[in-house]
Amino acid sequence: MELSLQTAVPFKTLEAATAAIDGLGMDVHKLGTSRIKAVLQTLGNPQDRVPALHVVGTNGKGSVTAYLTAMLQAAGFQCGTFTSPHLVDVRERIQVNGRPIDQSAFIEATNRVFMAMGAVGGQVPDPASALSYFECLNAMAFDEFARLKLDVAVIEAGLGGRLDSTNVMASPL
Repeated sequence: MELSLQTAVPFKTLEAATAAIDGLGMDVHKLGTSRIKAVLQTLGNPQDRVPALHVVGTNGKGSVTAYLTAMLQAAGFQCGTFTSPHLVDVRERIQVNGRPIDQSAFIEATNRVFMAMGAVGGQVPDPASALSYFECLNAMAFDEFARLKLDVAVIEAGLGGRLDSTNVMASPL
């Protein structure tokens, strides 16, 4: 699906925002951090504005992410969580204080990230420079957590190891 950022943004409904993200594709072979770094730089490097715990490894990342989030919330921290995959609703991947972000926040985050993609790659990002599905949601999470000025974020790595889009934080905890 080819997206014209000029006409597609701003998205006004959850369905439109979700369709745009779905249109980016789930290409797991798009490893590397250059695309997301460029978009995040356009957004003011939100990945470096909230202290973050980066959960990596082969097995158990989802469980560790859930435990850390629960402990931080119990200790009184305002906590953001980025995890994958989702079970029912894509908003489950970006949580604030244990709850998926609301529809309006999701739509606004989608708009901000797509505008940043447009600024980086022109009106229609070519497949080589456009963010993937995972990278887009990752950028949205960083952006939303920084916008809310949360105390801490728990970020679960995806499949890419050192080339994973979650590996863009300057100083994860």
